Amino acid sequence: MKQHRPGKTQSAHSHRPPRRRSAGLSRPLLYVATFLVAVTAMVAFYKYVIFAAGHEDGIPTTHPAVLARLVVEAGDELPPASRFTSDQTLELAYADEKPSADLAVPGDYPIRIQTGDQIVTAILAVVDTKPPRAMAVDQEIWLGEADSFAPDDFVTQIRDVTPVSLAFRQPPDLQKAGDQAVIVLLKDSSGNQAEVTARLTVLQDIDKPVIAGATDQTVFIGDTISYRENVTVSDNRDPQPVLEIDNSQVNLSAAGTYPVRYKATDKAGNTAEVTITVTVQQRPEGYVSEDEGYVSEDELYALVDQVLAEITTDDMSDLEVLSEIFYWIADHIDYTGTSDKSDWVKGAFLGMTRGTGDCFNYFSTAKAFLTRAGYETIPIARVQDAKTRHYWNLVQYNGAWYHFDPMPNLAKYHYVCLLRTDAEVADYSRQNPRFYEYDPTGIPATPTEPLDIERKVING
Repeated sequence: MKQHRPGKTQSAHSHRPPRRRSAGLSRPLLYVATFLVAVTAMVAFYKYVIFAAGHEDGIPTTHPAVLARLVVEAGDELPPASRFTSDQTLELAYADEKPSADLAVPGDYPIRIQTGDQIVTAILAVVDTKPPRAMAVDQEIWLGEADSFAPDDFVTQIRDVTPVSLAFRQPPDLQKAGDQAVIVLLKDSSGNQAEVTARLTVLQDIDKPVIAGATDQTVFIGDTISYRENVTVSDNRDPQPVLEIDNSQVNLSAAGTYPVRYKATDKAGNTAEVTITVTVQQRPEGYVSEDEGYVSEDELYALVDQVLAEITTDDMSDLEVLSEIFYWIADHIDYTGTSDKSDWVKGAFLGMTRGTGDCFNYFSTAKAFLTRAGYETIPIARVQDAKTRHYWNLVQYNGAWYHFDPMPNLAKYHYVCLLRTDAEVADYSRQNPRFYEYDPTGIPATPTEPLDIERKVING
């Protein structure tokens, strides 16, 4: 049994003094206190961030001799680390082998720089202050042949580190002939601007079209005329000038002389005019028309023999005989645009008796004369896909073949197709397109060397 110490008494219940409750804060004050605590914590965190920006693992990352910010131009090379200080005794190097800075894109890039054992952080500021550059491109157009131009038509080799937009200071005037300055504005995405001045030359077409092949014609009452046959129009700019033919004054039912006007207009509005005369004659007595029936070779050859007896003699050379035949036909048949091409005998007969005809009559008459004079001939026709037809002969002379065409041809220039070679007629066809173009299949070739003979100009 426990013994009680003297002076101490125990009772069944301990008696403690009652607790005093502290006076509590009012609710509004509690809110204010909480807000102040939060603000204090945020300030402390901000100071920590500032501190951490200049320290790394407890080591300061700034240096009094190292620039906090270095400005370089966009597009330049990465500057050496030494550019971050003016202290020539301070050795600097990039802490990273490849600093993460894109020098083609303007912006601020954090760069780690090492000086001794310390690594500091600086800003490499990439800025774009240089205006764009470009080369001017001059343009040349014909008045009325261009609808519009874009600014990039006048510049090339645009150089800038950022995208460049183009605009005209003032759009070019495409309806004004002459030279004009065209200013192109260049603006990059950083706002830098430049101007490039180019030249636009607007040429004006003042050359008239050329009408060729429109010549005077002689026909008989009741005949028809093809006014467009062998007529061509060319122009220096317009590949298809418009040709108008006014034959309103021609009366093919009455003898007389009548004007026919040809007018060509190109797309620039230039015009050229040619007027020819159509002579309508009374058909002579005894004339055999194209629809009056058959003409025999004997009838034709009788007429040919009469003429040959007048223009040739037995002591003439072959060249002299061929020349006489050629020029008699050229001088005695006037060109017209149409004929009956169904029978060469009738074609020759009509060419001789009426004194008019087209290429078929010249060809047929030449064939009749050459045959009666004892020369072998081969007929030739222009290719089928040409716009118009043309006929002529090959004649054998001195054992070789030559082209023989007494029809006067003034469409491009005076040309006398008397004993011509293949090369010579091909050359003429380049001047007067497709005139002597034919299918050579089965046709003997001529000599390559041309004959050195006298040829008189045919006036037509």
